Amino acid sequence: RFRSLIKTALYHLIIDFHRRTRRDRKLGTGSALEHVAAEEIQPVADSFSLAWRESLLQSAWTRLEQLQDQTGKPYFDVLRARVDHPEMTTSQLLKHLADQNIVVPGGSAFRVFLHRARRRFAALMLEQVTHSMENPTEEAIELELIELGLHHFCKPAADG
Repeated sequence: RFRSLIKTALYHLIIDFHRRTRRDRKLGTGSALEHVAAEEIQPVADSFSLAWRESLLQSAWTRLEQLQDQTGKPYFDVLRARVDHPEMTTSQLLKHLADQNIVVPGGSAFRVFLHRARRRFAALMLEQVTHSMENPTEEAIELELIELGLHHFCKPAADG
């Protein structure tokens, strides 16, 4: 809870800083060179973060598919179907999977299976981030996931 409070306070400080910077730029105060340098660096960092995020996601999908091949449990197929068809209800998704000859449990057991698939996917992403760091601490891993916008995906795996 304390970390959440600190993160929220830090987030608000960053937002306030950017608002002040934008206001100062409109008023003509501050160094123009600093603003130009900041604007040039930001897109590069964003494109790198997006590429890194996509790489992590693709790697996690590949590893989930490999896990499915090893165990015979259709974690990849079920999660991929849910991601590709978020508008489908559980019964529609079950029918869609059955049409593709993918055998999965029905009813509430399917929801449990989908939950397990999500947790496996999150654990694979968390593992990828951990292996990519020199000195992975819980805080460093969490910050990396937040910066990449993957924290909400990996939180269940990190907690469990």
